[in-house]
Amino acid sequence: DLQGPVARMRMLSELLARRLNPQDEQTRALFDHIGVTANSAGEILACLQRYYGVARVGYHPRGFGLGLAVSDAISRMEQVLAKSGGKALYGGLPEIRGDRALLATLFQELIHNSIRFRSEAPLVIEISAHRDEERLVILTKDNGKGLGDLDPATLFRSFGRSSAEAKPGIGLAICSYIPALHGG
Repeated sequence: DLQGPVARMRMLSELLARRLNPQDEQTRALFDHIGVTANSAGEILACLQRYYGVARVGYHPRGFGLGLAVSDAISRMEQVLAKSGGKALYGGLPEIRGDRALLATLFQELIHNSIRFRSEAPLVIEISAHRDEERLVILTKDNGKGLGDLDPATLFRSFGRSSAEAKPGIGLAICSYIPALHGG
């Protein structure tokens, strides 16, 4: 577990900063930089842990109603969704063959992003599905800030960013990985 050494690095830099009681700005800035770097490393490791957790589960397809996976995701996010004043709408979702746990994780990640990047309006997330000629198309839509002129291809890469001020993340890479397992 790499989180331990990162946490110790952060703690040791804080202890050294207090013990030396640096008076000059350069030394204080260096200690601050060590702490920020340790925090960034910790966040990256947490992202990798999330991705590995999804990949480790494996793909176990069974027949089920897609609404069950959405319901599972909403249950996991219920408190955060309620705290944000948001709601998720879905209904009439078809029976499918897939991995319910993985698809619930997919919807959880999408709901989490909707909450994280919501606009000032009360959040509404809509999940629907329809069949086209060859496949099932699952749509998620929200009334959030949107992507603007960001390149969607970069968002779905590991540690992609949705904006210059956003922290790099893994959620949308997970959202790309799970459909790929399902042939999408």
